Amino acid sequence: MNHHVLLLSALLILSAKSKAQSIGLDKKVEEDVPKSSIKPEVIKMDPSLSAPITVMHDLTIFPSIDQLVKHAIFLEPRVDEALYKVEIYAVKSQEVDNCNKHFLLGDFELKTLEVHGFPYYIFKSNTQIISTKMSCGDNIAKMKNVPSGKTELVKYISVLPLVVYAPQDIEIKYKIWKQDPRELDAKSF
Repeated sequence: MNHHVLLLSALLILSAKSKAQSIGLDKKVEEDVPKSSIKPEVIKMDPSLSAPITVMHDLTIFPSIDQLVKHAIFLEPRVDEALYKVEIYAVKSQEVDNCNKHFLLGDFELKTLEVHGFPYYIFKSNTQIISTKMSCGDNIAKMKNVPSGKTELVKYISVLPLVVYAPQDIEIKYKIWKQDPRELDAKSF
C-alpha cells in the first residue's frame, strides 16, 4: 500500500515539472541556476517494482528567505517507509559549562510551497541558549553542540527532499526512528 502512495507522490513531482516546462518556468531555472544545484536520483521504492523511478530533487523551487540558510535532507528509499519517522532538530555550537543541561530556544514552523504544495520547515529562533542553573565546581567551559529544546517528528518520505530553513549560525540535524510493529498492552490497575 505504501509504495502506491510514494508512486503517486513521484508522479505529482513529475507532473509539476512538466507543468513548469509547459509554461516556460524551466528556462528561468536553466539560465539562473547552476546545474550542480539540481540533484537527480534514481529511486527504487519497492523490490516489487520492475523499474526504478528517477526523481528530480530540484531545490531551486524553494525560495530564498532573508538571513536564513536552506538545509536539505535526502532520505534513502526503504521498503516500508510508513514504519519510519524523521526527527529534525537544530544545534548551535557554543561554549558552555560541563555540568548544566543547555538548550537552544526555537520552534519549527511548517510551511507549504505555494506553486507545488511541497512542505518545508522554518526553524524560528533568536539563537538564545537556556540552561539549568546548577553550581559547577570546576567552572570549565567547553565548546558543545547545544540542541534545540523542541524537535519536529515528520513522516519518512524518500521521494521528496526535506527542506529546513534556519538562521546562519544554526545547523540542522536529524535522526531516523523505526516503529516497532508489535502491538503492546497497557496494564490496568
